[in-house]
Amino acid sequence: MRKSGSWMTIWDDRILETLRNDPDKVGKVGELAKRDSIRISQSSVSRRCKKLADHGLLRKIGDGVYILTERGERYLDGEINTYEDQPDEVPESDNEDSGVPSPNDAGDA
Repeated sequence: MRKSGSWMTIWDDRILETLRNDPDKVGKVGELAKRDSIRISQSSVSRRCKKLADHGLLRKIGDGVYILTERGERYLDGEINTYEDQPDEVPESDNEDSGVPSPNDAGDA
């Protein structure tokens, strides 16, 4: 399951998925805006791609051309989250150590 940050929109996932399906994992803003699955303006696609690049999910490789990064792939695979206030890694299970000490770890205080 993907862990989308509050800064993300539904269009971000669609942009990332579209690039993932490209053999070179590359997309031009103008071409992305023409896709049936992405129903926002070219200027909105451009803003979303810039935001995705700011968060490391895409990398700008030219004028209006972006490539999906390894981090973007990992997000799509549900391996990382994009919450701004949490680390990237998504725990394997809910039973992992939360980092909060248990009452037994408090010592002899």
